[in-house]
Amino acid sequence: MYDPGRHAWLRQRIYENDDQACFIERERILQRLDRTYCGYHAYDREAKIFSDLLDGVSTPVDGHDVIAGRVLEARPDPGMGQAQRLRYRYGEEACLRDYPQDTSVTFPSPLLYSFGHMTYDWEKLLGCGYRGILEEIEQAAARRGDPESLLYRDNARRIVGAVRRYAGRYAAAAREAGNEQAAQALSRVPYEPAWDLYSALSAIWLVHMIASCYEGARDFGFGRFDQYLYPYYRRSREAGMSREEAVDLLSYFLLKPNEICGRTVYNGTRKPTPCHTSKQYLIVGGPEVNELSEDVLRAAARNNMAEPVVTVFWMRGQPEAFHQCVFETMNTVADKMQVYHFDLVQEGLRDRGVPEQYIRELTYTGCCSMEFSHHNTRNEYYLNTPRVLCDLLGLLEGGEMADCRSLDELYERFQERCTAAMQDYIDYIVRLYGKVYTRHNAIFDALHVANCNRACRYPGEGGAFPVRVYNVFLAGLATTADSFHVIDRLVFWDKRYTLGQLREILAADYAGYEALRAEILGMTFFGNDDDEADAYAVRTAGVLLDACDAVRIPEETFLIGSFYCLDRSYTYGLELPATPNGRRFGEYISENQSPSYGAAHSGATAELRSLSKLPFRRSGGGGYNLTLSRRLETAQLRALIESYFEMGGLHVGITYANREQLEDAMEHPERYPELTVRLYGYSEYFVKMDRWQQEEYLKRTAY
Repeated sequence: MYDPGRHAWLRQRIYENDDQACFIERERILQRLDRTYCGYHAYDREAKIFSDLLDGVSTPVDGHDVIAGRVLEARPDPGMGQAQRLRYRYGEEACLRDYPQDTSVTFPSPLLYSFGHMTYDWEKLLGCGYRGILEEIEQAAARRGDPESLLYRDNARRIVGAVRRYAGRYAAAAREAGNEQAAQALSRVPYEPAWDLYSALSAIWLVHMIASCYEGARDFGFGRFDQYLYPYYRRSREAGMSREEAVDLLSYFLLKPNEICGRTVYNGTRKPTPCHTSKQYLIVGGPEVNELSEDVLRAAARNNMAEPVVTVFWMRGQPEAFHQCVFETMNTVADKMQVYHFDLVQEGLRDRGVPEQYIRELTYTGCCSMEFSHHNTRNEYYLNTPRVLCDLLGLLEGGEMADCRSLDELYERFQERCTAAMQDYIDYIVRLYGKVYTRHNAIFDALHVANCNRACRYPGEGGAFPVRVYNVFLAGLATTADSFHVIDRLVFWDKRYTLGQLREILAADYAGYEALRAEILGMTFFGNDDDEADAYAVRTAGVLLDACDAVRIPEETFLIGSFYCLDRSYTYGLELPATPNGRRFGEYISENQSPSYGAAHSGATAELRSLSKLPFRRSGGGGYNLTLSRRLETAQLRALIESYFEMGGLHVGITYANREQLEDAMEHPERYPELTVRLYGYSEYFVKMDRWQQEEYLKRTAY
């Protein structure tokens, strides 16, 4: 099956993708249906729109395709997708922020959409197909008998019928193109159960493509890929497929996610599609490692593409061959892969009382945020921790002027304010939705969520979710911790300044206090394996997690605090006053779990030792990005990361890049079309990043 020329052609086509193209058929059809179906929020109306759309789009098959399933793309028609569509879907504030001047920006129609950021029940889809899912719905609706349940059943019939017809048309197109294997698979799946590796991958891709491109949303995850796919892998192996042939097939499948998202950047110029810059996460590893776990990694190494993001659950006691494969792959793909210390994750969740059934199905589908696979959808809240401290010090309008007499008292007030901020948000959501926010619409998603079909209720309605997870991302840990360090030194130990005097220095943005700022920047901060400096980060992290634990939440809800910030290291810093750690107004705050920019100067192992002291067992997600200026030997990389995990580290993603290479890419982007770096919790093409983002990346310490 594997043909180097064929594989190279498919891979190169992705790099030639037009980042300004939209899913043209989707937009044209929805533009027409917008006039046919008004007030689209009604569920039955949404089902009709979904059905009409899927019946109207074409089924292109390229002669090079192994896995069938493409979406026709083209530049938008003139006048298509005016700015009001963006306002309609994302609100006035988002429109003004992202497109302040452009009134003709192309944006996907909001007539049909999902919020994405979730993982479908792939095991059920492969095991019983839509036929079995529909049978479950029919039985539940007949048993319940209420109008809402009957409407859910009728909509499910319409949606499943549309998907079945679409797959049938694709089977015919594949047969006409000479791809008989795809034709045979799609004539049965996803309506019927899968029976081997190829049919399973065909079903997954067709459904994933519909969700991402037609219903429309970012970040649909592939979940615990090596677990639910393993029975089909075994059947193919028993039927004569070699492991090399399995890797060949997997490598073709893993190319597909790159086809739909282009190479634009999440918070820069976006591809005008509903799954713009989608990050699609695939998980291998955990307690039940198998041959497929290794073969997926080998396929990912062969492709070396930005999608999907490969997440590995590393554990003590896993087979040696798997561990070796993990780090060989990581050494090849670098920033396109991340590794979690899953022993630590499991221990922390058990401490919180999370049932084992959910721990077994834990996934990460949005960067470094956790969900329990198809049992819940992604919910999150970002807390700007340096801002809370600035507010406490009276540096922000309406903030409190702290008159604390000790560091203990300052920490106590800080914790109270953090808890209050989180509690206000949770209370707001509960008032607004009657529960912790889930989501409305997404009637196609509902077929793949654990309890929706049994309850005959959509996500966002009663009974749809047995459990909820709320990710609280604690941004700017190192900036806040180092600030506490300086306050303790200057105010409470040396008594050189009062809190009021320090406030005036910060309000002046260190103007006239340049010598003091230089002294502060010369201090040893978190990230250098200095126990005294690291103690402030450990204490600050503990206080933040204590604040999370103090939030009152509804039953069957888990609030998980994580040290993560996405792009808030930049955006939160823009309007933040100077902070006690020497950071000036408008400068970046610290990124994810990393030390403050420029603070770590004792080497990679010292930085990892500092991080390992943080209370990660009380956390559940978050991420740490390590940049290395030269490629290590696999044995060195493995020793570095496994030693970190043994010391108590939670997560690592790496980038191999040096400053000279990055600066040259900024000046000559045409030379570096494939250069990627690890950004936040995933990989981005460096030359596609905005200038500010490239400059921020250069501030990271490259060891």
